[in-house]
Amino acid sequence: MRSNPSQSNPHLSPAVLATPDALPYGPPAPLIPGVCIHPELAAPSLVYDMRSHPSQSNPHLSPAVLATPASSPPLSSLVLRVGDLPWLFTVGPDVSLAPGNAVVTIQDVLLAIYSHLRVGVKESEYEAMSKSRKADIFQTFERRVGSDKVQRGKGLRRVDFLGGRFRAQGLVRAQSEDSVWDVVITE
Repeated sequence: MRSNPSQSNPHLSPAVLATPDALPYGPPAPLIPGVCIHPELAAPSLVYDMRSHPSQSNPHLSPAVLATPASSPPLSSLVLRVGDLPWLFTVGPDVSLAPGNAVVTIQDVLLAIYSHLRVGVKESEYEAMSKSRKADIFQTFERRVGSDKVQRGKGLRRVDFLGGRFRAQGLVRAQSEDSVWDVVITE
């Protein structure tokens, strides 16, 4: 007798199991009952080049979609982690974009990811990396800044730690922490 995979893994939804070409990181059932990420943000439906401001690299998202709450039910904050980077960050509503808005929107998430990756890296954070990892980070930095003296002068940014993986495919619930969402990234 064949076992039902959804019984052995309660985090796989029947929709993910029924699709033969489903990606292995399909959105799991929410671990916090009743909280789901918006379908436009759920991996693998997002297509966002994190090197560019969201308004430049996501023309397929209309202003109406960008203004939509990022989760259901709408939340006042979301905690994210980009790929395997060591930094967590909290996304809150940007009241300058939507005065009186107390919930996180899709636009808030995209802008927060972009801004988070532009934060300068502390020397101690860089020094904590292995020698080979430092070399990869420096190569990524060199490709990003090229001959731009202004960008070179600003130094390493968190985006340089991505090692050339700049495409966000969306969010999935972090396996180790119920309240954290991981940004799935690829090359």
